[in-house]
Amino acid sequence: MLSSVGAYAAYNWMSHKGIVVVPQVSLSWRHQLLQNPYDITCNLWRSSPTFSNTSANGIRVHLYLYGSRLHCGVREEVEHSFFYNAAAGNSDLTSQNIFWSAGVKF
Repeated sequence: MLSSVGAYAAYNWMSHKGIVVVPQVSLSWRHQLLQNPYDITCNLWRSSPTFSNTSANGIRVHLYLYGSRLHCGVREEVEHSFFYNAAAGNSDLTSQNIFWSAGVKF
């Protein structure tokens, strides 16, 4: 079970040359409930020995910056977007992603 509280903000800014710039950010604080380690037990064949593997502890609390985006559109035909996503606030979790996209309409 995962609980989440967050916010989203964006602003459309149009320059006099027809370029649209949209900075935006999305943040959420997440708390994970009811995820305790458990054993996964199996065997390979009928009479083979049984073995087990214990799952990891859940990541309980973290701040997640998702969808941090800078979007630029030029005359509705060309678009560029830059995304940065990161998870912070928990020493057991390190996650950072950078995406860049470009599009052309024809």
